[in-house]
Amino acid sequence: MNSKTTILGMGERMKKLIYCFLISILLCGCSVCSKDATENKEGITIYIENKQYEKSLQQLWNQTYAKDKNAIHFVDQIQEDVDIQWIDDTSAIKKQKHLQSYHISHDYNIPKHLIHHELKDKFTPMISKGYVFCYREDQLQQKYHQKAIVTFEQIVEKQIPYYTNYLDYNIYPFFHSVFESKFAKNYKIKRRMKQYKKFIQRLNTKQNSEYNHIFYEIEPYICGLLYTEDGFERSKSYQEGKLHFQSLPTWKHKTLPLPIKTYGFVVYDHCDNNTLAKQFLKLARSKEGIQCLLDLNIKVPIIQSEDIEDFDIYDYGKKELIQTMNQSELFDNGIWLKESEWLQQNVYKCSEFASILQNYICSDQSIDELNKNRQ
Repeated sequence: MNSKTTILGMGERMKKLIYCFLISILLCGCSVCSKDATENKEGITIYIENKQYEKSLQQLWNQTYAKDKNAIHFVDQIQEDVDIQWIDDTSAIKKQKHLQSYHISHDYNIPKHLIHHELKDKFTPMISKGYVFCYREDQLQQKYHQKAIVTFEQIVEKQIPYYTNYLDYNIYPFFHSVFESKFAKNYKIKRRMKQYKKFIQRLNTKQNSEYNHIFYEIEPYICGLLYTEDGFERSKSYQEGKLHFQSLPTWKHKTLPLPIKTYGFVVYDHCDNNTLAKQFLKLARSKEGIQCLLDLNIKVPIIQSEDIEDFDIYDYGKKELIQTMNQSELFDNGIWLKESEWLQQNVYKCSEFASILQNYICSDQSIDELNKNRQ
């Protein structure tokens, strides 16, 4: 009897041991699964083209969230599974179905007219690019006894040399480049282009060259349109504080707002960690985040004009550019007609060859001689 009891007791203990063993295996398995799931949600990946800006944001993140230093990971190439990406507004609109929406209260808000309606809460714009009106203050005072240019009437009346780009005559300055001049169905753009062409015809400007990025250093030009990405900071006139920026002068008491493109961050819908994504976007739009752009001279940070004095800006031109871009407007993305891009690019690229061929037909010179003369 005692032996039976002993055997039964051993059996019960064995059952308990096996039961505990199985439970421990299950618990270990669950903890591993749980750990994997947590690790998948722990960090987010971010792609930014500018590596200096990436480094600055990484340092700012580490200072702000010291306990979560390894929570964000910057990647060198665009990947399909990247969580946050630096992108332009046109591309963001094309991808809007794949973007997450985040309502974030920024310390430094974005001017409402620089936010695409369809991208509200899906796109965090950081900088803007486009054309601005600029003039040489020293030449203006010396030759025309004026401190600034307010109206096109002034330019016409005093015959102030105005630089315009005849190469892009039909699109300039209402498109980012000649390759993007798909305006056939946009009435507003066509109407504004027509108005601008009237200015140019009235000014009767004559060009010495087809296109020159540094027209503001060339006599006799006093004013014209400048693309914000051009390297004007290296020019003597800028370094001496003589090159100034503003929106287009008025014509008959009205002005044409110049269109701009914006660049910033989007979060894709496959991002698992909404908390981290929101923290990063808010940090990028904080004073410290915007200061990163200013310190690296990345043009032109988007902030309200009334907030400019909150930042460390020692360059007069940066302040003028921010104020000028705030008076611009966004490109109308409804004008992009993708199917015509290939044709327009090729016509543009072939124009030089077509000109040479035409001259060859009407001349006794060889093509090589004509080409050599053009150069």
